[in-house]
Amino acid sequence: MLDDLARSQASDSLTIAVAAMKAFLITYKPATENPELGWPIEELRRLVKTNQAGQRAIEPWRFRNLKDVKIGDRVFLLLQGKNGPAIIGYGEIAGRPENDSGDWFVPVEFETIVDPTVQCLADRDAVRSIEGGDRFWRIMSSGVKLPDSLADELEALVVGTSPKPRNEGSTSNPD
Repeated sequence: MLDDLARSQASDSLTIAVAAMKAFLITYKPATENPELGWPIEELRRLVKTNQAGQRAIEPWRFRNLKDVKIGDRVFLLLQGKNGPAIIGYGEIAGRPENDSGDWFVPVEFETIVDPTVQCLADRDAVRSIEGGDRFWRIMSSGVKLPDSLADELEALVVGTSPKPRNEGSTSNPD
């Protein structure tokens, strides 16, 4: 009976911990599309190779929402620009926010990240089908807290799934 009580309390604690976890959207736009604010694809590919080699792929990412973010919170990486919106990675917050010359960055450890020139985790059609997500797919900043319902849909859509080939023709009209 004592073991059952301990298991029940442990289960309740886990439920509370999962419920308290927040989710954030971080963004990636290739430097080829925005030389001032974009990030070189070579740097993203470095993270992809590190992750594929089974090593910890951690990168400080610009973050807007500093008051809500905590270590262990979920992060989804959104590809923006002409090949987006698409989800190309996910992971969790791996450290505290740090200020670098006036810009705030938060270390993100990627569980999965793919090269957006070849693959995605959720393509444009899948991302756009999520109710209430439109304003987030066009957001101009990184590190934005997601509503729980949107985070739950992204979690179900991409976590633990295999990458898909990038579908370049997803916006063409078949008629």
